[in-house]
Amino acid sequence: MAHKFYTIMIIPHAKARFRNIRLSRDVVIVAAGVLLFLVLSAVLLPRYLVMSTLQASSLERLEAENRTLRTTNEQYDQDLNALRTRLADFEQKATKLALIAGVENLPSGELPAGSPGDLPEGYDPNSLRPDYLEEEISILMGRAEVLDRSFDVLDQAYAEVAVRLATTPSISPTRGIVGSGFAYRRDPFTGEREFHTGVDIVANAGTPVLATADGVVVEAGRLSSYGKAVFLAHGNGLASRYGHLSEVLVRPGQRVHRGDRIGSVGATGRATGFHLHYEVLRNDRKVDPIPYILDHDPAY
Repeated sequence: MAHKFYTIMIIPHAKARFRNIRLSRDVVIVAAGVLLFLVLSAVLLPRYLVMSTLQASSLERLEAENRTLRTTNEQYDQDLNALRTRLADFEQKATKLALIAGVENLPSGELPAGSPGDLPEGYDPNSLRPDYLEEEISILMGRAEVLDRSFDVLDQAYAEVAVRLATTPSISPTRGIVGSGFAYRRDPFTGEREFHTGVDIVANAGTPVLATADGVVVEAGRLSSYGKAVFLAHGNGLASRYGHLSEVLVRPGQRVHRGDRIGSVGATGRATGFHLHYEVLRNDRKVDPIPYILDHDPAY
């Protein structure tokens, strides 16, 4: 089979001779293919290099973001562990405070995903799965809500305890020496055996007399054999009386606090010398005042 040839004529501008280049068809096809390859390479290679650079940069950025996410996730896990520990500590303290305050049952509730503090099944802090984090946060939020209600109950209980403690006689009404206690004795005026319904504290005239608990003044002034006296109602069935005062410094209806001065030691009424007659009443019944004097006064 005859080969096909192509002749290329080169015509110069001057008087030089014409030149003829004879090329076979196969050579032309190969040359055209090489030229096309070079053209395509010149066009596509820069684009490929740019795309490769961009992909490498994007991959590096994604890897950096992934490392940051893992670091952040580990920090979240550490923070959640610390929060779980703090919640457990608060729950333990709430239980102890409830025992002290006499609260038998603290609020409780059904928490998501099982018992308090349980991690979701299959939990992996490095998994970066948001559903695990949401489930754990849901558990902690449930525990926090229950704990919040518990402290509301404890706050109310301790407020009641604080009021009860503040309104319970607990200090010495004056500084002195106990002369007669809550017991039978011979009446200093008649010599007959009778029951002494309070505590006599011998002190100098004018020695301050203090309210032994928070309360309201029910009576203030002359009260028969008590002479000048003050009667305080403390609430919860408790009351106290202070007799034989030389002066009264409060008035009926006045609210007083533990330690407030309400009068001075005297010898008014049925008294043989300067002293304070102190009584404590519980449910309108006179009881021994000594157990209600908790401070360490030298008189006792």
